[in-house]
Amino acid sequence: MLQGVIFDAEGGLVNASELHFQALNRALATRGWIISYADHRANYDGLPTTEKLNLLSENQNFPYEFHAEMLDLKQQLTRDVIRDFYKPKEPMRALFRALKQAGFRVAVASSMHEHTLHFLTESLLIAGDIDAWIGHGHVGYKNLKPKPDLYQKAMSELRLSANATAVVLQDHNSLEAAIAAEIFEIVEIEGPNCLEPSLLDRFMRYRNAA
Repeated sequence: MLQGVIFDAEGGLVNASELHFQALNRALATRGWIISYADHRANYDGLPTTEKLNLLSENQNFPYEFHAEMLDLKQQLTRDVIRDFYKPKEPMRALFRALKQAGFRVAVASSMHEHTLHFLTESLLIAGDIDAWIGHGHVGYKNLKPKPDLYQKAMSELRLSANATAVVLQDHNSLEAAIAAEIFEIVEIEGPNCLEPSLLDRFMRYRNAA
């Protein structure tokens, strides 16, 4: 019986590639550095921030002593990017309301810090229909996707087993993590615009299954 749904924020709730690109560049700019969009797409896209900074130091001599500062500052500036670029979408809000009304437990998972993730869902006006927010603060940078730890922690917070859980995701690392976590129903979407009420039918098929 399907009882819960995990939404992966990277590609599921927002265009995570653009969000991370903007936030990191705003942080780097305080030290006079920048990653071009072409370089981002070719070399940095999809990597954890720690790996991006290591690569930037190896390839462009960005000082290692600024890494911790950049991690903290990027987290702060991510909220500014969210305010600037991400607004509520009624189809997404309707889906989350429908899931809650149908009795599903709902979590969101992300490589962002969970406080930033909570801020994102508040900005999208869906926080009231979410039961758990799982970010890198729960599992550590070394255990992010494609490792299964984020999803396993989300299932633990929802008090659900993998065979009672679905996950909604977009990118390859998220898919690998979901497979490793042995989640029963994996729903691949093309982006946040796919989150609308008709998606509920996909979950209701298994709602009353034995």
